[in-house]
Amino acid sequence: MNTVKLGQRNTRQREILQQIFAQAPGPLGVKRLLDLAQAEIGKIGIATVYRTVRLLEESKEIRPVTLPDGEIQWESSDRGHHHHFVCRACTTVTDFAGCPVHVHTDSLPQGFCVESHELTLVGLCSKCSAPASSKAPARKGKR
Repeated sequence: MNTVKLGQRNTRQREILQQIFAQAPGPLGVKRLLDLAQAEIGKIGIATVYRTVRLLEESKEIRPVTLPDGEIQWESSDRGHHHHFVCRACTTVTDFAGCPVHVHTDSLPQGFCVESHELTLVGLCSKCSAPASSKAPARKGKR
C-alpha cells in the first residue's frame, strides 16, 4: 500500500494514514482518521487528512464505503469481499467475513445480472450490548 503517483512525495502523514487503513478493523471516517493520526504523530490538520484520503482513493489504495445513513467512510482496497456491521450506539463500523447473501437469479427482473452487492448490518456492538449492570460502576452507599 505504498504507491506514490509521479510528482507526489511520500510524506510521513501519508505513511501514517496508510498504516492506519491497513490496521483498521473496518472503514474509517475523516474525524476518526484525524484522531488516530494525531495520536500517532501529533500535529496533522484536517485538510491534510482530506487531501491524503483523496490521493489514496485516486490511486485505488482505499475505497469509499457508503453507510446506511449516507455517511462515507473509507477502507483499504485489498480487503476482498466482505460486509459491515454498524453499531447504532457508538457508530463504530466493523468488517465481518462471510457472505450471507445468495441471489436467486430467477427472482431478478428479466435481463438483469448481479455484478456485486454490499450489505451493512446495524445493531449494537459487543461493548454497547453488554448488560447495563456490567457497565455501571459499583455504588457505595449506606444500607
